[in-house]
Amino acid sequence: MKLNEAREIIGDLKYQYWTQDSKSGEIIIYERNGELEYFLEYDLIFAGSDNMRLIFDPKTLKITDKFCGE
Repeated sequence: MKLNEAREIIGDLKYQYWTQDSKSGEIIIYERNGELEYFLEYDLIFAGSDNMRLIFDPKTLKITDKFCGE
């Protein structure tokens, strides 16, 4: 699935010009074992255990993994 398709399902595209503090996902770049990992991280849902993340390939913009909490 492409990143924009996932963002449309989540409802994030309507907020794409707002900041992360206004409900849109925030792009995070994280280095792990010498490789960069790119993901969109969303605000914590009330009483949630962790932030939801969409991990994606920056070259193809395809979703490679997701994290919805533990």
